[in-house]
Amino acid sequence: MTVTLPTNGKADWTNYVDYWRDEDASWIQDRLVLRVGSDAERNAVGFGTTGAVVYNATRDALELRKAAGWSTLNTLPAMINVNEDTTNSITTLSHTGAGGRGIVYSASQIAITNKLNVMNGVLTVDGPAAGGVLGVYIKTGTKTAKLTTDATYLVSDTPVSMPGIQITGSGIIDAVGKSATIGTLSLTTLQAPGAGALTVNATTLNATSASVGGVGISSNRVTASSGMVSNQGLFYGDSNGAVMRHVNGTGPYVQTTTGGVVLSGGGTVDLYSQPRLINIGAIQHWNTGRNIAPSFYSATDPGAGNFADGTIWIS
Repeated sequence: MTVTLPTNGKADWTNYVDYWRDEDASWIQDRLVLRVGSDAERNAVGFGTTGAVVYNATRDALELRKAAGWSTLNTLPAMINVNEDTTNSITTLSHTGAGGRGIVYSASQIAITNKLNVMNGVLTVDGPAAGGVLGVYIKTGTKTAKLTTDATYLVSDTPVSMPGIQITGSGIIDAVGKSATIGTLSLTTLQAPGAGALTVNATTLNATSASVGGVGISSNRVTASSGMVSNQGLFYGDSNGAVMRHVNGTGPYVQTTTGGVVLSGGGTVDLYSQPRLINIGAIQHWNTGRNIAPSFYSATDPGAGNFADGTIWIS
């Protein structure tokens, strides 16, 4: 009685009943590891069953017959460990000298628990650039840049060059005590940190349209709603003209209007230099409307009609 050889699974023979056949030997050989010397010898055997395994001496490796053809089965090198932790559902692939660190596969992520070196130092994590100090190292040119973090910031040990920068949220640019070179600066507020003073050093400071502390600067014109103060002097303008007075805003003042100059506010007018009156008529007393004419000395009579009323002529 012959047995039907299964495509998958085991054949079942009965002692002294089933007899040995060529089909049985071929079936067994297809399921053993045969030795072949080359790809040509392997192909000449004519394996027709997927799942057959041979040892190919030319490749010095096992080969598996798949539906798509032969595939080499490479064993892991002796220095590679594969640790399967079924309790934590993770698999670790590591070097024997790495103390269990390496690539960790879990259901939720792939983790690298050892130092990382990409493309011979283009990107390293805890690399040798600073003696193994923890950080991310980037080196695509001559310089190696190290990135780390502290309790607040991302820290770079190398100056950063980029075409632009945008700050979101409530972040600031903090360059206290440092120098900054800027071509064009567009800003909403310019202020010194804390109670410090804001210092601007420039041969010429040009502002086409700006406001500094309520003082407007536009087209070489300075405007201030409360006037401009220089030491103890106050300068401002009202509906009548320009006013110059003491910084307290009271007392005597000088005002220029479209019609003349006003000295007002009480007090006296002291002239420490020689006054000269040029091309004027009589001086008019404001309350009485009467003229007070200056006295002139002349060698030639200019004629009575050429003097203002009340003039005293001395010759």
